[in-house]
Amino acid sequence: MSSPSPAAPVTPELVRLRAHARDKDDAIAQAAQLLVAAGCVAPGYDASMRRREGLANTFLGHGLAIPHGVGEDRHLVRRDGIAVLQLPEGVEWNPGQTTRLVVGIAAQSDTHITLLRRLTRLIQDPAQLEALFTTDDPGVIVAALTGDRAPDTSAAPATDLAESFEWTIAYPSGLHARPATRWAETARGFSARAQVRAGDQAADAKSLVGLLQLGLRAGDSITVSAEGTDAGALLKRLRAVMDSLTAQEKADAERAAQRRAAPVVGWTPPQAQPAI
Repeated sequence: MSSPSPAAPVTPELVRLRAHARDKDDAIAQAAQLLVAAGCVAPGYDASMRRREGLANTFLGHGLAIPHGVGEDRHLVRRDGIAVLQLPEGVEWNPGQTTRLVVGIAAQSDTHITLLRRLTRLIQDPAQLEALFTTDDPGVIVAALTGDRAPDTSAAPATDLAESFEWTIAYPSGLHARPATRWAETARGFSARAQVRAGDQAADAKSLVGLLQLGLRAGDSITVSAEGTDAGALLKRLRAVMDSLTAQEKADAERAAQRRAAPVVGWTPPQAQPAI
């Protein structure tokens, strides 16, 4: 796997405790406003975050949501940043899904992949997660989102299932929520077991959280394997989906680069905000 990129910065100034949101759109707007005020994004980023919701579910489960803009709007991102909205009373993200911690992401490249890996591992610690929902100390949230949990070295090395193929991540932004959602949805359409392995780490191909936990970046090599009566059909379909997403991911990255090169009319970076 490629070397991890530095994670987007998480600072106490971008953590809002004991917030209240009328609904999902209000929560997204508040997270976006924190990013705008800090000089991380230009106004209008909240609309991009809402568009993302129509493309992929950013609810990770266990009370966590990760709204972020679509790739083609990265020209609106001035510097990487993370805004955290603590909602002790919760807000409905989608029917049957309640979010208590909104982690709004602004990233110009794949720096958010490290954060996604941390969040998915955090889900495995319900006690710590519950503490983040209720803490009065922003430093507790900052510490949780900036520290990597030690990997479990007691587990046996990952092995591949009966049928497999090799693949290299060609998505410029790595395996983020949108393509990972498509992978998981595709695999769930078959009865066979399916797995994605990167080095000595493996994840259930039908689990969004598991896939994000791998922290895959452009250039990483993986082995996709399956086992069961329809394993061959699963792998054929999954590979087709993975390949088809490459063109879209590259097109989004190209549009983002073109827009980033053009000035954003009517926006002036906050003078008092130091660059990170």
